[in-house]
Order: sequence, then structure tokens, then C-alpha cells
Amino acid sequence: MGKRMKSMKTRLLVPLAAILLIQTSLLGLFYQYGGVVETLNQNAVRAFAENTERDKLNMEREMLQRWMNEIQNTEEISRTVEWTLNRRGCKAEDIGKDPKLNRIIIQNVIRQLIDHLHYSYGNGIYLVLNGPSSDNMKMAELAGVAIRDMDASSYAPDHSDLLLERGLPALAREFDIALDNSWEPGFALAEMEDASFYAKPMVASAGQKIEKHGEEQYAWFGTTCLDGDGSRMLSYSMPLTLADGTVVGVIGGEITERRVRDFLSAEWGGGGPEILSLLVKADETGRVLTPVVTEGAVFDRYFGEQGSLSCGKCDWAKVQQVHDQEGQHWYLSAAPLNVYGKDTVFSDEHWLYARLQKEDSLFAQVTGIRRMLLLSIGLSLIIGLFALILVGNMVTSPMRKLMGELRRTRMNEGGRLDPVGITEVDELVEAINRLSANVAAYAAKITQILEMSNLDIGVFEYKANSEVVFCSRSMLKLLNMPYGDALYELIDKTVFVEGMSVLQNPVTDEKGKIYEYNRGGALRYIRVRYLENDEGGMTGALADVTMEVREKKQMERERNYDFLTDLYNRRAFREAVQPLLKNRGTGTAAFVVWDLDNLKYVNDAYGHETGDRYICLFADCLRRLQIEGAVVERRSGDEFAAFVYGGNEHVLWKRILNYMDQLQEVRLELPDGEQLQLSASAGVAWYPRHAVDFETLAEYADFAMYVAKHSRKGSVEEFSPEAWKKSIHSVHPSDGGRMRKNQ
Repeated sequence: MGKRMKSMKTRLLVPLAAILLIQTSLLGLFYQYGGVVETLNQNAVRAFAENTERDKLNMEREMLQRWMNEIQNTEEISRTVEWTLNRRGCKAEDIGKDPKLNRIIIQNVIRQLIDHLHYSYGNGIYLVLNGPSSDNMKMAELAGVAIRDMDASSYAPDHSDLLLERGLPALAREFDIALDNSWEPGFALAEMEDASFYAKPMVASAGQKIEKHGEEQYAWFGTTCLDGDGSRMLSYSMPLTLADGTVVGVIGGEITERRVRDFLSAEWGGGGPEILSLLVKADETGRVLTPVVTEGAVFDRYFGEQGSLSCGKCDWAKVQQVHDQEGQHWYLSAAPLNVYGKDTVFSDEHWLYARLQKEDSLFAQVTGIRRMLLLSIGLSLIIGLFALILVGNMVTSPMRKLMGELRRTRMNEGGRLDPVGITEVDELVEAINRLSANVAAYAAKITQILEMSNLDIGVFEYKANSEVVFCSRSMLKLLNMPYGDALYELIDKTVFVEGMSVLQNPVTDEKGKIYEYNRGGALRYIRVRYLENDEGGMTGALADVTMEVREKKQMERERNYDFLTDLYNRRAFREAVQPLLKNRGTGTAAFVVWDLDNLKYVNDAYGHETGDRYICLFADCLRRLQIEGAVVERRSGDEFAAFVYGGNEHVLWKRILNYMDQLQEVRLELPDGEQLQLSASAGVAWYPRHAVDFETLAEYADFAMYVAKHSRKGSVEEFSPEAWKKSIHSVHPSDGGRMRKNQ
């Protein structure tokens, strides 16, 4: 009766049962003898402690060392105080009774204090003299100054980012520093919530003659509240001494709790709601910790009602155990911060960097046992699959024969597959034969439609497990690949990949990906759209969109560039300059406007074609300025503009003057053989000194250009606020308050 029909399911059932039995045995052995739980817990605790020490070192380096070192570097300020005393013929004890002397001292050192503030990582700096601030104030209000910079990451040369918290108003006017909402003229220590920043160093150094560079022995670190809004800050203060060791006051710096909290949560310590980082102060036993700076709401959620953390011993080294307000177990790892030296006065105050982690989070790797169980199941499955492959070779040789026949069969040749003698496979063979016939018929129809449409469109399809790819003849033509008379071809997968490799530099748009294709020395653009199927195969379509892409690029160029000079037009220039104005890193910049001299004479005497050459000659010169760091444009017929940046005002002004000098060496050859010097008048407005917005800078530069043009052609003028105000008052209201070219 022919071949005996057998089911593949029957042939694989017995080997599969044996493999599953092996998998179950391996799983039981691994679970019983794995022994990884204890190791995982020890590794978790060790990593927890090591991370704490690492983050502590980072905090010391970035926050404490850089910030404190700058506060400790007070020798220059001390010399200024001593110089002031000598210049006025005064002694150190005069500070305690002469408010005028104190004002002069503060006035002489405030600029140095501002420099220290900018060089440090801090948000504030203060100096308190041990003397009165004015004649009509009580002795308890000491003279001094306190300056705050809430954004220490940026620098404003005009002091616009600074606030004067303490100090006489004359200082704010002289140095252009705004007064804080809670400003006070001096330091009324008796009325302050906490005056430790002054009292601690002063009491510790009382009656001492401090040696040179010995002020750090009496420095103090803690919290302060200098402003009236109640916000607390970390403070580091130390005695201010003269050369002979006499203490004349206290100098210190502040850093906001918010900035310290950023170090704790954002950069190093942040680990989600189950890992908390904080700055704490420990008692002598090291068992009671008082939080000073925490991660805010997350910490308050668990420990908000506890004023301190009580630490208990646990079975793991280098960590301690604490409980939150809900009774949950947390583990704490702490590392001492080197705030004080060993021989300093306040070395008995212990500051720590600490990390808290929930118990179930710290030992989350215990659940790795379950993952390892799943891994063992997966490993067993892989082994099972491998065994099935080996066993399957014995029962799937007919299938291999069928696959070989399928690879050799081409649908466009009308080939059919032969039965192999397995019920399920023979049913599949018959379905494939019917499907092949239908696919061939439909493919021929689709290809005919594409051929008749006379469009450069091609289609392809390949399956993940197939070594051939279905391609329409139109697609082969499109990619300049070999093709025959058939409407479609089945080509080798390697040939298809090689043919598609000519498509380079893809760019994604809303309709697919557009590739560049160099065909016969001509650049073409091909859009490719494809759809992946669940089996890993792909169906795709290609279309030649060269004309569409070229038209789009031409439209974009015409939209952004001046057609005559190929420079930015007004709209593109504004779009390029606006981000530079908003970027605080741009620094100083110059907005320059030029107006060509003699253009009307050239147009009238030699024609507009020569005038266009005159304009293009200036545009070519302007590109030199662009290379050095500038955005340039042609504003109108004879007006050009540039936004020059990359240096201070002195450097940029020199660059502009050099450019104006270079213009004098450029000549335009006229039709009659004469040489005409290239000449343009220019006006300059400075960012941010004159204005910070685009419209105002352009208007100021335009005004300065008109001043230059009416004073001496070919010159360059800076914007003058005085001339601007004068021109506004002198122009008739009917003129709209603006100068015109014909003025």
C-alpha cells in the first residue's frame, strides 16, 4: 500500500517525555544544592557599604573641599583689611568702635568677597567685623556684609545674579547688587535665630594670637539662617585675622540645603524611594544620628516625625539597622565626612554621609533564587530543544528532502512538491501547491499593473527562512539589476542584499525612508516602505522620488537663503540668532548692520547688473567674518547684518575693525576698466550691554549705522544711548519716532 503513514507527534512523544524528566531532576538538584542565598546577601551588604564610601568621597571632593578651600583662602582679604588700617593710621582695636572705618573696610573687600563667591561651589559669602555698623545703631549690631548667589552654576559679570542680604545700602548702589527682601544693614546677633556661625569661631579663638594659616583650627561647620524667610543653609565660618594673629571678625560661606540635596539625590545617592541619602550629625556614641539634609519628601514619607535616627546593631558588618515611623526595617551605612582636622577645636562634632535602604530592597537578590530556578527551567528547555533536534533528525529526513525540493522549485515555473508519506506533511504540501499557484497568478497581475502604470515603482517580498526573494521586474529595473522577460523574478537572497546595498544615507520621512542612489553618475532618491510580518519576513515597495526630493530641497533653500548672495534672508537669520540670544553661554556678542555706499551711483552709472556684482562682492567678503564666528544675512537690497560672537567686546570690536580695514582693499572692476573701492557704513549694538532681544538689537544697530553713514561713509559706529534718546526727542511725532535713510 506504499509508505506507512506515521504521525510526527507519535515519533517525538517518547523522547520529549524523557527530556522533561531530565529537566525536572536538574531543577530539583539546583534548588537544593545551589547555596547562593548567603553569598548574595553578603555581596549586597558589601556593595551597599562601598557605594556609601564612594559617594562620600565624591561629596567631599565636589562640595566640601572645593567650597571650604575657597573660604579658607582669606589671606588676600586679611591683607586688604590690614592695608586699610595702615592707610588710615588705625589699629585693630579701632574696628570695635569706629563704624566709619568698618564701612571703608567692607567697601574695600567686597569685590574680593564676590570673587571668592564665584570661584567656590557656594551660594553665599559673608564677613562680620567685631565692631558697630553705624553711629546711630546699637553696639549689638555688628558691621559686615552678606551676599547670596542662588544660582552658583552661572556667572553674571554685571552682578545681576547676586542679592545683598546684609550690609549698608551704599554697597548695593556702588556695586549694582539688588537688595534681598529680608535685607538688614548689619548683624544684630541677639535678634538672630542662631548666631553660631559668628559665636562659635569667635568664642573658640578668644584671647588667641592665631598663627599664619592657623584659622582652620577654629573653623566651624553647621547650619545658618541669615535671611528672613526661614530657609536654612549649611555654613562654614572661621576667624578673620591680621598678620600678627589678631582676630578682627569672622568670614564664612553658605551653601543651600537644596544644592546639597541635589548632590544627595540626583548625582550620586539617588536610588528611588527605597534608597535614601542624607547628611547627618552623630552623637558621641555614633548610635544616634540627627538628619541635617535629606532627600526631602521621600525621606519625610518614612521618617518625617522622627527628630533623630536610633541605630541598632545587626548581623552584617559596616551597617546598622534603623526603623521608620511605620516600623519597617532599614539598613544604614555611614561614612565620616572630613569637615574638621584631628586637632581642630570642633573635631568632636561628627558629620557623616549616610545611605538608608529598605531591608527587602537591600536583599532583593534573594529573589534571585527564583530567577535561577527559571533560568534552570530555561536551560532545561534549551537542552530539551537540542535533544529534540538530535532525535528529530531521525524522523525528519523526509522533511529535509521536502525542503530541498522546495528550494529548487520556482513558482513562475509551475513546479509542484511531491508527497513524503507523512499525513500532516502531505496535507501541508498540497496546501503549499495550491497557495503557490494562487500567489503566482496574483503576483503576475500586480506586476502587470505596475508595468502599465509607467511609474518607477517596484515591490519585493522575502521570508525569514527562505533563500530566495520575490522581486518585480520594475524593481530590478529601478535598481539597475539584471532582469529577464518575466514580470517577476525569484532571486537569491545574497543577490538581493547586494542589489539593495547601493541605497545609501537613509533619511526618514512621514512616508518611509528615502535613500540616495548614484546611478550612472546621477544622484537619484529612492523611497522604501516595508512591512514586517510575524515570521520575520518583509514585504516592501520602492519608488523613485528624485523629482519630489529635489523640488523640496529647492523650496527649502529659496525659503531660507537670498537668491542673489546665497546668504541667510531675514527669516532664517532671525531663527539662527534667536537660540544664541537665549543661550547664556553665548557671552558677549555684536549685532552689526552695514549699508553699502555708492550702490545707487553704480546702478545709475553702470546698470543693475554691475550693482548686483557690487552686492555679491560685499557678500563674499562677509563670509570671511562668518568663518571666524558669525551669523550673516542680506537684509534688503543694500543692507547686510551679522551677529558676531566668540569673545569679549574688545576682541569682537577688533575683529569688526579688521574686517572694515579689509573692505578698503577690495575693488570692483567697472565696465569702463576703472576700479571702484568697496565701501559700506556700519553700526554696532552690543549684547547684552545694550539689549538682549533681537528686535531691540537690530533697531539699535540700524540706528548706529545711520549715524555712521551721515557722519562719514565707510566708517563704523557703536550704538550710543545718549544719541538715541536725543534723536527720539528731536524727530517729529509724525515720523513715528524713527530715523529714516533719507535723513
